[in-house]
Amino acid sequence: MSPLIASLESPVDLALLLLVALLLFGAKRLPEVARSLGNGIREFRNSIAETGVDDALREFSDLREAASPRSIVRKSLSATAETQASDTRPDGPSADASET
Repeated sequence: MSPLIASLESPVDLALLLLVALLLFGAKRLPEVARSLGNGIREFRNSIAETGVDDALREFSDLREAASPRSIVRKSLSATAETQASDTRPDGPSADASET
């Protein structure tokens, strides 16, 4: 916690801060400012909850799974098996002609 925020914990400091805000914005605009600040914070939290954090965590877990040693070995083994299978298959008409 920063020293400025730590020093604002007493009720006297909070009352002084409220008085300064009242002098800056006026009695008519202070509720509007507080309401718009609250709405902005609520929208920010909703946008994080809807898309940002969940999608980022899901993508991170997908990347972590793809980069795991088990996944890398599995992919390399399947690629090796495919290469070996394609090398043993007869290709082209010359291979067919030699068999008949």
